[in-house]
Amino acid sequence: MDNNEYLDNLEAIYSIDEIKSFAINSNEIFGNEIIEHLAKRYHFSPFDFKKYIDFSQYA
Repeated sequence: MDNNEYLDNLEAIYSIDEIKSFAINSNEIFGNEIIEHLAKRYHFSPFDFKKYIDFSQYA
């Protein structure tokens, strides 16, 4: 099962606003690829996540 299937299942149970709120406030979601995927799917910035690492500052 890929990430989209998991998210589809979550959306069947919870509202998108609830999912977004949990995601942004969670300390358990980390990894830039996952965060960027969630941000793209739910239309918000990856910088809103607590664990997002901005590697552009190191370039």
